[in-house]
Amino acid sequence: MPTRERNGGFAVLWVVAVLALFTLATAGLMWARGGTPDPVWMGICTAVAATCLAIEARRDRNEFLRLFGAFAFISALGCGAVALSDGSHPVAMATAGLSAIAAAACGLALWRQQYGDEPLPNVLRERLDDSVIVELDGVQFVASCSDGEVLAGEEIRVQVLAQNGFDTERRLEIGLTGHAGLGKRGTMFFSEKSPTLVLPGGAAGLLTIPIATHPRARGSYKLLVDPQVHGTGGVRVRRWRAKPFSARVSPRLQFLGLLVGMWAWGGGLEFAVKIRRNRDAVRGAEPETPAPSEQEIVYQPEPTVLAGWSQGL
Repeated sequence: MPTRERNGGFAVLWVVAVLALFTLATAGLMWARGGTPDPVWMGICTAVAATCLAIEARRDRNEFLRLFGAFAFISALGCGAVALSDGSHPVAMATAGLSAIAAAACGLALWRQQYGDEPLPNVLRERLDDSVIVELDGVQFVASCSDGEVLAGEEIRVQVLAQNGFDTERRLEIGLTGHAGLGKRGTMFFSEKSPTLVLPGGAAGLLTIPIATHPRARGSYKLLVDPQVHGTGGVRVRRWRAKPFSARVSPRLQFLGLLVGMWAWGGGLEFAVKIRRNRDAVRGAEPETPAPSEQEIVYQPEPTVLAGWSQGL
């Protein structure tokens, strides 16, 4: 079974690349100020950085442009400061100019990649506004709730429309938790445990989750949605990036943050649900067993199209 992936499973690669680039920048500044950094060590760091960036460029061009563009921008500022402080330093000035050009080129490429045409249909953007679409580990999705007010014992439905940004399978697992608030106890929402939408490479799908309410529930509640993406590997096949999904900060973490002087708030996805009292409910009645979730693939690219596009992105 695929394991959970964060940032494409390449977090270690990013750390190694940043450390190698930072070491090169330090050695470059030392050399610009008349020092003599070890050429062997500089060669090793150059090879490591180039290898890591090449792997990242092959996997996800957007992440490569962000990383390389940020380093080029910082390099331009650092070398420019050295050139200005020393009065006349042609090497530092030339390096600053080349770094600035590289940073600008990365920024232009990111802009063109974000707003350029895509051969794969973007199902979410065709149906919804960009502002409501979020992205988590390469999967873009939008969640909606069928009713904001329901009679106790009746069923509501949560629907998740999602599309896979990679050419390999991803599994979008939806965790649902009911929050009763102060003065209320017990579970008032019942659904299938860990409903999951399986998305083939580049595909878009719809997950419908029936949720039963307790027949004796009454009042205002919150239905918290906790998405998780499982799957590793693959190449990015969708250029457009949605805004990153921000996970909910739990009250426990908020309290711990306050103890160390940090304020953490917001994030997550939740629906407000008002449950009206059901006067016909029998005392001691138990909630009905919710129906299993349903998933539907609304778009799936042909394998030949997907292979050709992933090679050219």
